Amino acid sequence: MYDLKQFRPALYLVLVLGISGFCMAAESPLLWGVCLLLVGLNAWLVSKGRFVPLPRWLANTATLLAALFIVQQVYAAPGPILVLIGQFLAILQIIKMYEQRGNRDFAQVLVLSLLLMVAASINSGSLLFAAVLLLYLFAALYCCLLFHLKLETDHARSAMPVPPDQVNPVTLRQDQRFLNRSMRRLTLLTAVFGVSGGVLTFLFFPRGAGAGVLGRF
Repeated sequence: MYDLKQFRPALYLVLVLGISGFCMAAESPLLWGVCLLLVGLNAWLVSKGRFVPLPRWLANTATLLAALFIVQQVYAAPGPILVLIGQFLAILQIIKMYEQRGNRDFAQVLVLSLLLMVAASINSGSLLFAAVLLLYLFAALYCCLLFHLKLETDHARSAMPVPPDQVNPVTLRQDQRFLNRSMRRLTLLTAVFGVSGGVLTFLFFPRGAGAGVLGRF
């Protein structure tokens, strides 16, 4: 059965775009540099087969220390609360990437990345951030579709285990050849429907004096 090797690069791309967008909105180059260094190290360890997940107690301790640091920042240097929350979310993503053991951890990383971009969107109105956000949305959509396919593949593999020596290499090569093209088409189609729905909602739903007209029904 085909192993989805495209998922991890897509996940790392989503992480990098999300962290970059937030650090751009928060004007925090130091956080950006540290996070990207740790993400790059994680990707290198995974690619070389040297990655070992953090013990649960160590990950929980790091999360608690990060929360205490953010609370201390709130009282020591009051600032936009969403920026501080975003910093905590960025730290949580890094911890989860070094704690990853299964699909649940990947799902949590994707949710944290989305929340991070929501916080960044509230704090920034620059055109450059809008470009990063657009790239992030398409990359996140592609990654989520791959993740869904990965979940179904893992479920099928556990339900119907097939020994590697019984896998037809011709079928495997065919799957590898057509997967990328199929996923790009599906991503484009989903994005077109999503953007079209957003544009229609923006154009035809009242936002001014008639904004409450739908509340009658």
